[in-house]
Amino acid sequence: MPRSVDGFVPLANACARLKLSWQTGYRLLLVGVLDGHRIGGYWYVSQESLQQALAGRLDLAFDKRRLPRGRDERGRYLKAAKVSGVAAE
Repeated sequence: MPRSVDGFVPLANACARLKLSWQTGYRLLLVGVLDGHRIGGYWYVSQESLQQALAGRLDLAFDKRRLPRGRDERGRYLKAAKVSGVAAE
């Protein structure tokens, strides 16, 4: 069970408030629409990002068919874990 972290809400709780599935919330974190971090094996969404999403200031729609992935200098796809918000250069 995720513990309380100041300034962050567990991903499952944030998804319940946004009326999204956990998987959709996870995709929004990977794409960078929601701001969050993985702490102690659990994903957390920042309260500020959650409030912006609830107020309608964040666009929660994105192309679900393909998550954006960066490429290395040879043109090969990077692993999805390296694309979570910060591009490896």
